[in-house]
Amino acid sequence: MRGIKGGKLAITIPASLTADEVEAVAHSALQDPALRVVVALPGIHALPARQTRAMLLEQVDPAGRRLDPEGLNRPLDDYTTEAIADYIAYRHRRWPNSTNPHLLISRNTATMTTSVGTFWMDRLVKDLPVGVDRLRQDRVL
Repeated sequence: MRGIKGGKLAITIPASLTADEVEAVAHSALQDPALRVVVALPGIHALPARQTRAMLLEQVDPAGRRLDPEGLNRPLDDYTTEAIADYIAYRHRRWPNSTNPHLLISRNTATMTTSVGTFWMDRLVKDLPVGVDRLRQDRVL
């Protein structure tokens, strides 16, 4: 079309997290068992948010120190093993009769079989200096 100029695409190059951001995320994660798992899976194992939300209990083996998201068999590090074990214990105390097969559940999904939604995860990480995608990008870098 004549007279219409296209704008330039803003290309951003992912940058590593700063030491202050890492410290703030680590400190915040200690306050909430679910947040600790949400920080560990993308931040250490580079899982995308959708995979983190969809993770099933059967795909996690803290005793055997294994993680099996979507058929990938990965060893678990100490931090993630402890985070998942603590969250599972918290989950069983909070919702002892829940039959939801997903690792992460909320008060809304505890009585269903659906995974937590993007809103739940966004609200969980809203006070962090970086989001889940930035944690994953840092790990990929």
